[in-house]
Amino acid sequence: MLTSLFHRLFGPTAGEGAVSLSYQSLPKDDRSLYIVGDLHGSAGLLRRIEAAILADMNGKPAHFILLGDLIDRGPDSADVLDHMLRRPPAGLTRHAILGNHEGMFLRFLQNPARAADWLNFGGRETLASYGIDPNNFAALAPKQQRQQIDANIPATHRSFLAELPAILTWGDVIFAHAGFDFAAPLAAQSEDTVLWARAPTAPETLPRGHTLVHGHFPIHIPDLTQPVINMDVGAYITNRGCILHLDPSGKRRLIEI
Repeated sequence: MLTSLFHRLFGPTAGEGAVSLSYQSLPKDDRSLYIVGDLHGSAGLLRRIEAAILADMNGKPAHFILLGDLIDRGPDSADVLDHMLRRPPAGLTRHAILGNHEGMFLRFLQNPARAADWLNFGGRETLASYGIDPNNFAALAPKQQRQQIDANIPATHRSFLAELPAILTWGDVIFAHAGFDFAAPLAAQSEDTVLWARAPTAPETLPRGHTLVHGHFPIHIPDLTQPVINMDVGAYITNRGCILHLDPSGKRRLIEI
């Protein structure tokens, strides 16, 4: 089981619907890590990735880390969350971190009228994956919208999303969805940087020996030679799986499926 350190960075601030950020620390032990970027509602690819990880583990325990944006855009967001809530195969511990799309969904679930813009950023596909017609939904009165949400989106999914950490640390390796400000303490990281960074974190800002692994910025192939590693390969469009393997010493390897 994960020996975790769970810290609250800050809770909801002024303004209804603020997303609460937190972080967890993974222990440095004999377990390898397998990391993938944004899946965006690609349940079939998630299952293929997990099967490839299980084959590569060869019976040894390991962590599986998903770097946020599990939902939206693709057709199977509800199925992705169902999969994440199922018991993982023996020896595998799953971890997901908060992406900006999970943040938008959480705000929408709290107040659909104030967060309706999410529908134009992949939210329509997510509602449809729960059996909700997004066009009809937008025309409903607030009370009817709440009734549809409560009737179709499981409370377990909402709790899972609300409890996602924004940052994972593993020794000198940091996992965040979009970026990390190394000039600021861990407890002072901002949502704008961690979830919504407009450009990748510059490698020269990292302290010597540190690594940042993130998603958010679609690329063709990850570059494992750099201290900042981007794992978003546009999976929901390409149906490609790229998995970063870190062995207990931190040695890097890319698995493509």
